[in-house]
Amino acid sequence: MRSKKFIPSGSPAASLLLLFFLISCNAPNADIERIYKLYGKTMGTSYSIIFSADNTTVKANQNLQSSIDSLLIDFDFIASTYNTKSQISTFNASVQTSISKNHFLYLLERSKKIFQETDQAFDPTILPLINFYDFGYEKIEYKRSDLDSVKALVGFDKISWSAVNDSFLVQKQNPKMKLDFNAIAKGYGVDLVGELLESKNISNYLIEIGGEMRARGQKPDNTNWKVSIVRPEESKDKKQQFAGLKLINQSLATSGNYRNFKVVDGKKIGHTINPQTGEPEISNLLSASIITKNCADADAYATACMVMGLEKAKAFVQKQKLTAMFIFSNDQNEFEVWETEGIDRLF
Repeated sequence: MRSKKFIPSGSPAASLLLLFFLISCNAPNADIERIYKLYGKTMGTSYSIIFSADNTTVKANQNLQSSIDSLLIDFDFIASTYNTKSQISTFNASVQTSISKNHFLYLLERSKKIFQETDQAFDPTILPLINFYDFGYEKIEYKRSDLDSVKALVGFDKISWSAVNDSFLVQKQNPKMKLDFNAIAKGYGVDLVGELLESKNISNYLIEIGGEMRARGQKPDNTNWKVSIVRPEESKDKKQQFAGLKLINQSLATSGNYRNFKVVDGKKIGHTINPQTGEPEISNLLSASIITKNCADADAYATACMVMGLEKAKAFVQKQKLTAMFIFSNDQNEFEVWETEGIDRLF
């Protein structure tokens, strides 16, 4: 299963799949509403926020970017495996930890639901396998014979939590198990920023963090937010638009396996690791884009689809009635697209 790491800024693994905004920036009447843009860094990648608001709303929120940055910094202290003082790092270094009813608990509960729905294709305990294949933050010298012992540390059903007075006690069966929320955390971060904007009476916006997106409302000209998915090319320098989509009060996340890989013994090893087999998942599915209401769900489902492979992912999104677009390579090594009826294509 792919793990989207909270990684140091500037790392080549940051933002596996970028999505570009297709936005008309013609300035509307300044007396009504106009477009504003905010940019910053978070979770080892970048964020872009585009919103429309009138002058009164903007004046009332002059410290908006500071509020957003503070929110994301606080979230980093909960879910970042790179932050040694974060709540998840504290849990990973112990057998159990006590948490309040906060973002950590939400991620646990949402992950459990999606873990079950995807027949364990989405599994936040994948971190030991990610480190085994040298895609993680820990540099550990493993031998191939160690794989079975590492696999034994994976399984979200081995994590439990229960209410104790006003807090929750989170426990793991094996003290060496480690949680990694990075396949859902960026999407959840997008949702948190969206909720913050809405609390400040900003209801028309498009948020992107490392390629995961959430759109609400419309632009000042009453048109919908438009985005594009890039071609699944190995080169990080090639970021060509592949398909344009409309987002109408929806969120979009895309997972891919074509840029973050290693060559071992002459073979490409992608970072999408199957938590059940313990092996890198190799298939003709190049990218999976999922559209849901909340970005956290889209993020996790997209990761799970990459683990499943094309045919199982097709069956899964149809069963769950999800909106999806899959880009895959056919027998002639050409790009093809499979999509559900809910996709609103521009091109």
